[in-house]
Amino acid sequence: MAGHQRYSAAAALADAITADSSALYYPDDGHADPYTLAQLYARSARAAGAQIIAHCAVSRLESQGGTFTGVYLASGEFIRADSVVLAAGPWSAALAYDYDIALAMAPVRSHYWITNNQPQVDANQPMAIIPSAKAYFRSEQSALLFGVRDSQCCVADPRALPHDIHSFHFAEDANGWLALEEHWHNLLALCPLLEQAQLSHYLSGVSSYTPDGKPLLGRLEQYSNAFVATGCSGAGIAFSGGIGRLLSEQILGKPTFVAAEEFSPARFATLQPPADPMSAEFRLHCARARSGKSTG
Repeated sequence: MAGHQRYSAAAALADAITADSSALYYPDDGHADPYTLAQLYARSARAAGAQIIAHCAVSRLESQGGTFTGVYLASGEFIRADSVVLAAGPWSAALAYDYDIALAMAPVRSHYWITNNQPQVDANQPMAIIPSAKAYFRSEQSALLFGVRDSQCCVADPRALPHDIHSFHFAEDANGWLALEEHWHNLLALCPLLEQAQLSHYLSGVSSYTPDGKPLLGRLEQYSNAFVATGCSGAGIAFSGGIGRLLSEQILGKPTFVAAEEFSPARFATLQPPADPMSAEFRLHCARARSGKSTG
């Protein structure tokens, strides 16, 4: 691709990371802080006339004749709507299931570790994604942040997710030690710095994975004015701008800038096992999509 240059891994990656293979270096890539990006979207939306109601949960949807007429908030307020977009992240499956909508996704664990401050770590060093090792590294100020895609399938029942996701822990390997043990020798080979660094933080979260690792975007078959934007498989922040554009084009009935069928919620209609987020067998199928993923 134009502008992409091939380097040895020793040159393309940070000094703290070593490897023997070649690598691609993308000088214009970066990573965004999710909170800051969300605030930017919110400011832009308000400037365009949107009203954002924060800290108020949706209690239920109102439907009539194959359409959603609006939403009831937990406060009891009813908001009438011409179109409804279900974009509730990992809670989407449980909410949709109340209306006989089976979203092909499951809450799967994503996690990473952060070391203590290390003099070798430069806050401006490039992020390194190493598909063959199913690992990635980036700086967190003067500390090193890294994550792995372990072979465990840590997945949850969507109905078990609490309102405050920060209080949730997966039943399997709650502290990530088994995942770290599985990859430790490979991580040390890639990053000898880890042998002397201390692990200061472990953070695990919930990603909504689909069987093919692609998001669920578009109109729902069961309701003529209902759309979904979820199941982003760990890439929601990276895809967010495109997701917003695609959904707005679909809602307004305009030509889409990408082939929308690739992300259609109906693409798993003939899947075996059936796409049922309340089925333990299906949730395991989704979890394997993360464990087997080799890309960033």
